[in-house]
Amino acid sequence: MFFEGETTYTLLIAVFCRYLEKQNVSYKKAASIEVIRTYGIAHKAKNRLRDEQQLTTKYRLIIKYN
Repeated sequence: MFFEGETTYTLLIAVFCRYLEKQNVSYKKAASIEVIRTYGIAHKAKNRLRDEQQLTTKYRLIIKYN
């Protein structure tokens, strides 16, 4: 199943690879901040998907037993 976070994880890997290739210290600092930010976005997307799936399951149970 494809979810929104997978795209973000792919972006995270790409940014991290660019970070490793560069020797410029200021670029490394900016890239490391971007990696942290992207990682946070990926976790938000993953958590939102999990919450939506739990709600869907809860509603299915309510409908089934009513």
